[in-house]
Amino acid sequence: MIPPGLRRRLRGNAAVWQLVEAAAGGAPLHACIISGASGTGKKTAARLLAQALVCTAAGETRPCGVCAACRKAEKDIHPDIITLYRDNKTGYSVDAVRAARQALYIMPNEAARKVYIFADGDFLLPAAQNAMLKMLEEPPAYALIILLCEDPASLLETVRSRCTEVRTERLPDSELRALLAERVDASPEEIDAAIRSAAGSAGAATAFLAGVPETERIAADCCAALAAADEAALYTAYFAAERLSRDELEAVFGMVAAVVGDALALRSGAQTPALPQFSEVAQRLRAAFSPERLKRIYDQARKAYDHTALYLTPGNLLAATVAELFGAVTARLK
Repeated sequence: MIPPGLRRRLRGNAAVWQLVEAAAGGAPLHACIISGASGTGKKTAARLLAQALVCTAAGETRPCGVCAACRKAEKDIHPDIITLYRDNKTGYSVDAVRAARQALYIMPNEAARKVYIFADGDFLLPAAQNAMLKMLEEPPAYALIILLCEDPASLLETVRSRCTEVRTERLPDSELRALLAERVDASPEEIDAAIRSAAGSAGAATAFLAGVPETERIAADCCAALAAADEAALYTAYFAAERLSRDELEAVFGMVAAVVGDALALRSGAQTPALPQFSEVAQRLRAAFSPERLKRIYDQARKAYDHTALYLTPGNLLAATVAELFGAVTARLK
């Protein structure tokens, strides 16, 4: 029997648990797609599935959560569970997929199985997916490849046809309330507010109860990266927003533009920023750039805000935004 504590991590996702139990019981599984909206447990599902395959307990109790292999998986340090994130601005490169394909045929280090998790499946461009086909068509018997994505339609049919597909679902309010009551120390009123804000997403509800709204935290990180002229930090900050809804993305872009506007106003003699919660980072932007440079950055931030609805996927929007914003930071002024 799988421990109840592990089962509760994926409340409302019976199809995912059926896949975990089948794989733990020895059912053949070499490639799967786990899709679902942001915050609905895709990464949790992938980790539990991988944990079930490396667990050393008897089949019916895998993952047990207590053996050495499970503890390593929990800490994300098991050598036979490899999580791969996109390696450039637009997605996974063909070279990265080819390297993973080559490493896949190296025998597992400790476990009987070896798991590769492509955590940014929405950013597998067609060329990278084509490079992946051999992994999916002729995987070694010990291998499992997991692709995580919000929209499986972004994957080629030749990829999807070779994978088992399951979807993580948004939680009903009753399930979400029970989960939050276990995870956080909050009043019933606070939990109700988190549920109203989350639209069934456990991740969003948890972030809401953490204090600072996630959109504000991401906006502050983006502005700090701009002030430091740190391209890598800017990518990290903005791509943290990929799990947000389009409305939340729009809010992040709007806040970034407003903070840069505050910095420009401070440069022009204003005494207090319009958004006091961002006053420190607005001062850093003010100190880092000339009025001309701030105006250019503001124009690009405002463009991202105005164009949010024009992009089909968050990834394309975020990649374009980061490139244009960093260009505004570094471009030579006339």
